Amino acid sequence: MEKKKKGFHRFPVNNPKLDLCKEWVVKLKRKNFTASVHSVICSEHFVFEEDCFIYQPFTNRRLLKPGAVPTKFSFSKSTPSRKKTKYEFRQPLLPQDTTIEVKTRDVTVQTNEDFITDLLKRVNTLEPGNASLLEEVAQLKLCYDSLKLKGDNFFCLSSCLEDKLLL
Repeated sequence: MEKKKKGFHRFPVNNPKLDLCKEWVVKLKRKNFTASVHSVICSEHFVFEEDCFIYQPFTNRRLLKPGAVPTKFSFSKSTPSRKKTKYEFRQPLLPQDTTIEVKTRDVTVQTNEDFITDLLKRVNTLEPGNASLLEEVAQLKLCYDSLKLKGDNFFCLSSCLEDKLLL
């Protein structure tokens, strides 16, 4: 026996025949269901292979024929009972009459104004140090530039001397 793969087919929402989409929704028998562009239905709900599908040999795919309607459904009379989760199976960790002592501590809460004032104080104390650091960076840049210039001059002088000695 050949096992067939399942396929999923979109509801014909954008189909000019809107009655076809309504017919699919009615056959589905779901309360408050509205089909959207992303709604799909399994190929197992279409009964006869030759009546509902067009086989494409090169792509090995089955497309729904225009006007095909899902008819194969198995509806149960009652909704299945919900399985209990592992948390519902657990026994209570402590007996009901157990009292628990909780340690508390006092916490001071700072208002936004106090917080902003503290931040401004910190900024004011850091600004003079920042200015002196910027001045030091500027001096170091000048020192670097002069050393680089001396190094370039030295390189030029040494290459000139080598040229004269080699001649």
